[in-house]
Amino acid sequence: CSAVSAITQTALLGLIEVSTQKVDYIKNDEEGYLKFFVPKSFEETEKIKQQTILETMIIGLRDIQKGYNAFVKVEVK
Repeated sequence: CSAVSAITQTALLGLIEVSTQKVDYIKNDEEGYLKFFVPKSFEETEKIKQQTILETMIIGLRDIQKGYNAFVKVEVK
């Protein structure tokens, strides 16, 4: 779903922008796969920014899940 891709890729870009450490990620456009790893931050303001980005991403994905629950499942680990 392009909406899922847009939300997750935007979150990744936001994390890259606010993180002082490298954000590692794996992306496969053909399979529609994206996995990223949030670096541990020791600065409180950076932690807050990272958390806000991730929470906003989850809100957006859960909203998409409501309309497409047969195709989209959001799990937070």
